Amino acid sequence: MKTLTEYLKSLEEQLGQKQVRDNVKDLGGKMVTEQTGQLWNLSSDKKQYDRFISMLNGSLQTVVDSNKLNISMLINNQERFKNKDCLIVAHDGSDIRKANSKELEKLDKVRDLDGKIINGYPTFNSVLIDIPNKELSLLQSTPYSSQEENYLSSTKLKDYLEGKALKAEREEVERLVESEDWYNHQTIVEQHVDKIDEAIRAVNPQATIVHIYDRGHDSIDLFEHHQKKDDIFVIRLKTNRKSNDLIINDKGNEVAIKLTKKQFLNGYEKQYDRIGFKGKIYTNVKGVFEWTKLELNNQIYHVVRITMYRSNGQRLFKQPMLLITNMEVNNRFVAELTFELYMNRSKIENVFKFCKTELGWEKFRVRQFEAIKNLIVFIYFIAGYFYEIKDEVVQSPICQWLAQLGSGKGKVTPYYILRGVKKLHDFLELQQLMQQQDNKTNLEEAIKLFFPNMDFKLE
Repeated sequence: MKTLTEYLKSLEEQLGQKQVRDNVKDLGGKMVTEQTGQLWNLSSDKKQYDRFISMLNGSLQTVVDSNKLNISMLINNQERFKNKDCLIVAHDGSDIRKANSKELEKLDKVRDLDGKIINGYPTFNSVLIDIPNKELSLLQSTPYSSQEENYLSSTKLKDYLEGKALKAEREEVERLVESEDWYNHQTIVEQHVDKIDEAIRAVNPQATIVHIYDRGHDSIDLFEHHQKKDDIFVIRLKTNRKSNDLIINDKGNEVAIKLTKKQFLNGYEKQYDRIGFKGKIYTNVKGVFEWTKLELNNQIYHVVRITMYRSNGQRLFKQPMLLITNMEVNNRFVAELTFELYMNRSKIENVFKFCKTELGWEKFRVRQFEAIKNLIVFIYFIAGYFYEIKDEVVQSPICQWLAQLGSGKGKVTPYYILRGVKKLHDFLELQQLMQQQDNKTNLEEAIKLFFPNMDFKLE
């Protein structure tokens, strides 16, 4: 089983200074044992805290930044890219929520679990999904903020190009456009995806790459970007996406019919004994699959509409699911494949949950935006280690013992292994303290005070 030291090697090889390499190993190890991204809690003293901050905020000549971390993740996955006819990559955003923070640099706006707007930072992330082997690997993470000086929103850019921008805003946009040093959500996504494609093509140029996105990426620009790259994509459409069919409304105006309302000429039904949706398992579900073509900017795409019915006739989800793809959907098998590919996208949400609950993805207390970005990716990078060894840990006697130490009660999972590692770390730390006679006396007195019924004698 690969050790954490071996996993970190791809990152260390990009770092010139020995001190920085040592700090990387130290920080990575502490994140695993302490299960948090709070640098202050991970630091033994202020000097070590300052070293960690300097390593991440760009003040050193050798910096540990998001670019190096993402390159390392892609390098660690090279063997998984090889000798595969088809590689499936799922993408999704995850909001880093900092609701009570006010003084962090470049604070953006995100949504909490109830959909309310709060402070935080958006991220865009990717994983590789090996469906036959039931494996998942972390590929890349890109945190960003619309409050950065060179961030040019799509709305501002559109208003500028259409001559709708006010003078002050027009001057700002002109400055950014002329500098050619601007970016927004769309360019971030495109550059992020391009780096993954380049890493895959470098070791497997003939592979078919399938990119899967949720409805937050319903964008003609993204459709066209993948068309140019000769990739396959499956993207969930928003329910307000319109078809090419027109009708006359009550006001006598010609309007396009929504895809949710359009009559599809091709379709079939499939019965599912069991199907999972949003963390729940439903039995005896009927799926109605329909498909049609959609023309956008003179490009032909294919849309699959899926409606699920429970045994009592109620819909499993309120609105039909709309999936757009550049695969040719001309029969039931491709329609069902499109749906199955999309349903695998939800696996990335488990990664976000792991990063947040087990590694403290949202619990950092760093104020500088550069350090915040790099720390977010560092935590995602460390999470990648656990997913890399996930299948091996179940068979490992050491990990079985650690899970038992972590109160797993027979369950061998990253969660219980981490709890066991934490207890082991605390034991080793206590053992070091016990080398001093005064601490032995203090330990005995503390046990008498707080654990009077425990039969304990210090050797």
